[in-house]
Amino acid sequence: MQPVALNDIPDEIFLEGITQLTELFPVWFPQSFKILCESLNADSGDVLITDFVEDQNDEEIYEGFAYDRRRKKMYAYLFDHNRAQINEVATDSLTMRDTYSVRVLHLL
Repeated sequence: MQPVALNDIPDEIFLEGITQLTELFPVWFPQSFKILCESLNADSGDVLITDFVEDQNDEEIYEGFAYDRRRKKMYAYLFDHNRAQINEVATDSLTMRDTYSVRVLHLL
């Protein structure tokens, strides 16, 4: 089987991943999702989880990106036990090395 080039992966695959993360994150981490929405002053229906990475050595540390589709803004989040860091990230500064979701932000 030949590897698939990143450019050959349809946008729908990336959108499906965002949809799945957005549906599961509030189930797995309800308190963190609440904190995220409150910090962004956003309705839960407007917050999309585009990326999620869990620390392999400590499941209470995880980070990623969230997108506020109403405001069209991207945020980097980090949850470290009982601490949260949420910072706006300029979407025009993001590359595919930061997040594959940058490729489909215009579709959200």
